[in-house]
Amino acid sequence: MDQIEAAIEENKYHSSEDDFRKEMKLLLRNKYTRCEVYLKNYRNYMSSLYNTPLMPSFRGFYLKKR
Repeated sequence: MDQIEAAIEENKYHSSEDDFRKEMKLLLRNKYTRCEVYLKNYRNYMSSLYNTPLMPSFRGFYLKKR
């Protein structure tokens, strides 16, 4: 998990979604299912895609789920 978090930190301000996905795929291989990874990294993924903090529409939903 530390490796995944490190990769997310590294790619936080990536301009390309494809680069980010490629990085995640190389790192994860078959260790986690796609769904688990998506849920665990949802917040960081959204931030990295849009180069912003969480978008307002997702922020309320995310905080309620915690």
